Amino acid sequence: MKKILTCCSICLLIAASRSVGQTVDEVINKYVDAMGGMEKLRAIKSLYMEGVTVMTNGNEITSRTYKVQDRLYRREIEFGMGSVTMIVTDKEGWSSNPGTAGTFEPMTPRYL
Repeated sequence: MKKILTCCSICLLIAASRSVGQTVDEVINKYVDAMGGMEKLRAIKSLYMEGVTVMTNGNEITSRTYKVQDRLYRREIEFGMGSVTMIVTDKEGWSSNPGTAGTFEPMTPRYL
């Protein structure tokens, strides 16, 4: 029985040593190919993402992001006590939050 276990262990070690892992570049290249290639990815001009996070206390935070290349960025975050919205264009931006009672106020250049 010991000889069989030893033989199996040696075979597994040999097989593991011969297996070759993928490099980071290989993984990224396969992902880009699976997404349709670099040309397709560069052709994307707008983006919409939505997500929900559930906190340990059960509260949910919903996030929506809209982006149009070189023109618009909008992010909406909704949580139990209100919501925060940011809108940024290529020249200026505004934000609202529960502290402003939902009124949009201009963003300072520091946040743009």
